[in-house]
Amino acid sequence: MDDLFDLIQSFSADERKEFRLFLQRNKSRRERKDIQLFDLLSKDELLSKMQIHQHLYGDQFDKNAYHSLRKRLIKQINDFVYLKRIDNDDSLSAEISRDLTLVRHLFEHNLNKQAWKYLKKAERLATTAESNRELQLVYNFMIERFDERLCDKSLIDLVDKRLLAGKQAREEEHLRIVSSLVQQELEKVRMTGQDLDLEEVTDRLLDQFDLKESFFQRPGLLYNFVLLTRTTILARKNFYSFEAFVQNSYRTILKSGYFETHLSHHLNILYILAHTFYRNKKFDKAISYLEEMQELLPKVNKGIFKQFYPRYYLLLAACENFSGNLHVSIGILKDLISSSAVDKVNLLNAQLNLGVYYFQAKEYKEALKTSLELSHSDKWYEKIMGIEWRFKKNMIELIFQYEIGNVEIAYDRIEMMQRTYRDLFKTGKYVRVNVFLRFIKKIIKNPSVVHTPAFFEEIEQSFEWVDLVEEDLQAMTYYAWLKSKMERADFYETILELIQPTKSTS
Repeated sequence: MDDLFDLIQSFSADERKEFRLFLQRNKSRRERKDIQLFDLLSKDELLSKMQIHQHLYGDQFDKNAYHSLRKRLIKQINDFVYLKRIDNDDSLSAEISRDLTLVRHLFEHNLNKQAWKYLKKAERLATTAESNRELQLVYNFMIERFDERLCDKSLIDLVDKRLLAGKQAREEEHLRIVSSLVQQELEKVRMTGQDLDLEEVTDRLLDQFDLKESFFQRPGLLYNFVLLTRTTILARKNFYSFEAFVQNSYRTILKSGYFETHLSHHLNILYILAHTFYRNKKFDKAISYLEEMQELLPKVNKGIFKQFYPRYYLLLAACENFSGNLHVSIGILKDLISSSAVDKVNLLNAQLNLGVYYFQAKEYKEALKTSLELSHSDKWYEKIMGIEWRFKKNMIELIFQYEIGNVEIAYDRIEMMQRTYRDLFKTGKYVRVNVFLRFIKKIIKNPSVVHTPAFFEEIEQSFEWVDLVEEDLQAMTYYAWLKSKMERADFYETILELIQPTKSTS
């Protein structure tokens, strides 16, 4: 692959428009080959080097000019991203950093009284925001430029505060290291599907970095530990045991006032709560937290808004779908897909989910149309989205082919999946899915068997069932489709009947 191509592909449609304007800020009359190269690399498929050379230079092959052009374009992208991040960053940390830059300038020009004014302001902001890395810099300035006429603390007090800020900053840094190490283990789960005991990994790392006691005393650390714990939950899909923990943690952090200066963290934990209740099939409760998210979204900066806007609507559509409001879900995703504020990953999720919702509504023509829009190769999707997403896409496609009567294509898809995902099917999470595929093959070979008591008994004996409250939602969806075949029932109605006993009444 081409690194510059991948970088440009990470831009949204709006960002690409903004960058073209950024390139054109210097009104040069000469031919802008950097813009031409950007446009060529903005296409969905990467052209060969020879094709790019042909577009840029015609028959005159100039390797040095091309490499110089690429370097110039990369530098311009770096400048654009840097300025955009500064422009979008209205966090307290950014404000503190700007104040400290001004403080340095004031001290260098012997404007000490004004410098101390901004130092005290930066201290207040950093203390309120628990920004200990910035607090260390503030106290470093105060200690280095100490003036008892301008400072309302003694030098000893400043040193004590600096040491405390350093200790807390180290705790935060250690938790970031732990989080990074756990994320690395989680990535193995996402990309390979292998089983890992992430709870054991998390406990071991917390002990190693001596964090188990300190994080419960500080809301910022507790928030980050919630994120860390959730990585384990996402891998093991054990959302039922996570529910009480995340609720109690949220109430504790909310009471502390931490979220008043950390709106993006507030938004994120509301999403985590909504997603947890969704996976636990308590859709009313999930929607109530999504409503709180909706109130908060307009209050965050543009970058955070773009991050959570598509995730909010994807989850809302899923909750409405399992609440029996199928056509509401379809409308939500159609609007989301047409929005310019959705990134590539969430757009792919929206397209895949929309195809499923059309399928549930028996709008097969629209489902096929949506499916055909996912036109990249499976390898491409696996690279961008991971092996689990590719697997889900393949599952949806084979069931769709079966439903529209293309049973031979469906059978071939199963054969392909059993070859491609041989190692995946050995992992605990996918054993039942492999059993499910074998039953579909049996139905295709002998369609009449699906309605026999013997087939029903075989299914009951083949799966390891858990309580419906704790059962994974996706596993229930697969079973609901099989159950609808056995009972000659509507697939979507079967899903709703299956989850009805576990729906929240609160």
